[in-house]
Amino acid sequence: MAKEKTKEKTKSGICRGYLTDNEYLEHMIPHHQVAVDISILLQKTTKNPGMHEILRKIIWVQNYEIQLMGDMTKGLPENDMSTSEINMDRNYTITTD
Repeated sequence: MAKEKTKEKTKSGICRGYLTDNEYLEHMIPHHQVAVDISILLQKTTKNPGMHEILRKIIWVQNYEIQLMGDMTKGLPENDMSTSEINMDRNYTITTD
């Protein structure tokens, strides 16, 4: 059986300014899986030893986080709004005091 390609799926309005914890995890799990899939593909073609090291780390860490997030979804209420009012406008800035 051929492995199905992973696609990041977004619900309509996912960046609407608020997310439940479950919505966040439902978005991040496939996002991490894409990073794993791409890293596995690149391992087959790159000859750069430094890249191989980075790719191994990405695969290990992202797989661990996928498992962790999957386990977390089992215990969260569907309507938990503890992450409400997160700015989702994608304007990322770093400020220092």
